Amino acid sequence: MSDRYSRRDEYTGGSSRDHRRRSRSPGYDSGSGRSARRPLPTYDDYDRRRRLQEETQQDTYRARNDARDYKAHRMEEQSRYQQMREAEQSREWVEKEDDFVLKQAKKRSAIRIKEGRGKAIDLLTVMLAIVERSGDAAADWEEEELGAGMEVQIREPGGVIEELGKKELEEMCEDVEQFRKLERSRSSAEYWKAIATLGRERLKMMSASSYDSSGRAIAPVQSDIDQLLSKKDYDALCTLELQIEKKLSSREPIDVDYWTALLKSLTVWKAKARLKRMYDKIADARVERLRIRESVEARRVEDELRQEIANLGELKAPEFVNVMDPEPALKIAYDDRNLPVVDEVDYRLNLLKSREAVKEARFIAKKPIALPQPTESKPIAAPTSTNASFATQLYNHEAAKGERDGEEPFNTDIALPSSSTHPWSSTHTPRKPLYFNRVQLGFEWNKYNQTHYDADNPPPKVVQGYKFNIFYPELVDMTKAPTYVIERNGKKRGTVEDDGMCVIRFKAGAPYEDVAFRIVDKDWDYSARRDRGFKSSFDKGVLQLHFHFKKVFYRK
Repeated sequence: MSDRYSRRDEYTGGSSRDHRRRSRSPGYDSGSGRSARRPLPTYDDYDRRRRLQEETQQDTYRARNDARDYKAHRMEEQSRYQQMREAEQSREWVEKEDDFVLKQAKKRSAIRIKEGRGKAIDLLTVMLAIVERSGDAAADWEEEELGAGMEVQIREPGGVIEELGKKELEEMCEDVEQFRKLERSRSSAEYWKAIATLGRERLKMMSASSYDSSGRAIAPVQSDIDQLLSKKDYDALCTLELQIEKKLSSREPIDVDYWTALLKSLTVWKAKARLKRMYDKIADARVERLRIRESVEARRVEDELRQEIANLGELKAPEFVNVMDPEPALKIAYDDRNLPVVDEVDYRLNLLKSREAVKEARFIAKKPIALPQPTESKPIAAPTSTNASFATQLYNHEAAKGERDGEEPFNTDIALPSSSTHPWSSTHTPRKPLYFNRVQLGFEWNKYNQTHYDADNPPPKVVQGYKFNIFYPELVDMTKAPTYVIERNGKKRGTVEDDGMCVIRFKAGAPYEDVAFRIVDKDWDYSARRDRGFKSSFDKGVLQLHFHFKKVFYRK
């Protein structure tokens, strides 16, 4: 059996197992019984395969880098867009805040004008607010912000600035710069720019050290320049400015100093012309509004008069009544005695200035009638008519008594530093109390004065005491008496001042403000002697404080 298999294997050239293995191997040719050999790869094949792999890898890296760059670019764009949104939002917030601050500043100016304590910047602000509105809108704004029946006396801005002092001008220029920063309207910004130009020019003219060196021409030349420019309107000045700039930029042989001075003066006159045009616009609108209002009022009054005449019967001649005639004055009243004495020449000059101001003002507003403002607060102890009448009688009595020997009027109070708003200022209008004070003067016959003076040649009089009469007839809480304090160097317990003076301040409740006087700083005599009696009382709305100073005796 084994021989038979071995012969078959020899005949077939191998075992059957090898035959099956070769028949399954690739490249085996079953007909010939031999395997077909593949050709070996060459260097070009390896190089081609390597380049293909590198290109594939580069494409992969390139696609990955492109994706990363796109993602980074997308994130950068989103970040930039977010920053732009935040910047825009921040800008809007700043603009809203500036608008709010500007609106509040204009509202404060209107309130100060309404209460009669407005400054130059307040008048200029109200003028701008009127110009920004036209027709009925301006009238509605005036009625809403300034009160019904009240009209502001509009004046030319140039004239307002010329009447200000140096300190007031500096304060006005600071306020104008704040308005220029807050304004976003072009016309409003140009308005404040013109105001600032006139303010700076006025400050230069008021400063003697910088007047000649501020770039203005010599006085005669400057006078000719002002005379030339004062006759031109705003449009003509703008045309002249372009011509001067063109002339200065050219290479023509010209007087550079003259044309430069003319250009600087032209800037000031342009500002004046712009403000003058704005003032004319307001004045024309007001005159037209007044004409319409008076025409309607005249027709109404005419109809009422016709109706009254138709209803009247026979008219009787009015009887003469002398109740309203003033009583003959036997002597000059105290208030008239304290009036300042004005020289006739000064009076005529002031009268001429007032007339010129009236002529320049094309429209003079009607002064409002002060009406009582209703308050919601209930006073603790409402002032009675008895207190008010008693205080009035006592004031008139003190004024009619005149001064005794050695007494002189002492009715000059001092300005107190501006303090915070009173808690009751929202319900009551702050006011200063009436007062009628006297200072007592006399001679001190000490050893020195006895040696150097006599009765025919007396020594100088010195202050020996004071009499203060402060009237609080409308004090809300009559249960709390007013008080007084002594202040030295602005403090209650301050050191003695060098000039030997101090301040006595009287304090009370609503609706009265504090009032203070500067007096001699000496020890008071609190004794009860009649000739030197001390008196401090508050009765029926009148605070009385009478005192003398102690007499100093020197003994060896």
